Amino acid sequence: MAEAITYADLRFVKAPLKKSVSSRLEQDPEDYEDGELTYENVQVPPVPAGAPSLASSGPADTARVKAKQPAKRCMKLSASQVLPCPTSTSCLQYLLLGLLLTCLLLGVATICLGVSYLQLSQQFQQVTRILAATNSSLRQQLRERITKLGQQEENLQEYRRQLSQSQEMLQEEQRVHQVAEQQLQACQLDREQTKETLKREEEQRQALDQRLNSMQNRLKSFSTCSTLGEIRKRRTEKT
Repeated sequence: MAEAITYADLRFVKAPLKKSVSSRLEQDPEDYEDGELTYENVQVPPVPAGAPSLASSGPADTARVKAKQPAKRCMKLSASQVLPCPTSTSCLQYLLLGLLLTCLLLGVATICLGVSYLQLSQQFQQVTRILAATNSSLRQQLRERITKLGQQEENLQEYRRQLSQSQEMLQEEQRVHQVAEQQLQACQLDREQTKETLKREEEQRQALDQRLNSMQNRLKSFSTCSTLGEIRKRRTEKT
């Protein structure tokens, strides 16, 4: 058995205009694609069980319906045809419900994205402030380090000048020390020579002393002999 079939013509318009299905189907398909869309429900009388097909009011839009096919089946139509639906109210409700759910999901997603964006922006601002403070402190520390390094460089140059002066003084003292060592060596040589000379003179003095002693002994012997001769001579004269 065949039941009543409902055709729904869906078009969006600024002002709703209701027309018959026949007048819409007789229009050019390009008018359906480019024209305005409206909502319209058309009731079709029931078809006998033996009827092979059901013709619409328009010559170009003819839908064949099988006798055993359920009446509440939606047909695939082109952009210029009407989408059938069991009940236009339920389809519209489902459509509105889907749109509402989609809008809600989009709203929730937008809110979540907005909250995430705000959180990320706040975090970014905090990180930016922290980085700015860190950069300022690092720059201050870098300036202080550069100043200290400049002072240390000046001190190092002063130390180098003092070291060069000390090295020059040390070299001068080393030269003086070398001269003093040479003089000391010369004095030591003179001392050795003087010692040798004194030793030779001491030996000569000792030799002279020995000669003098021998001569004194000889003179003593001569003097004793002469005195003895005089005594003997006197004795002989007295006799």
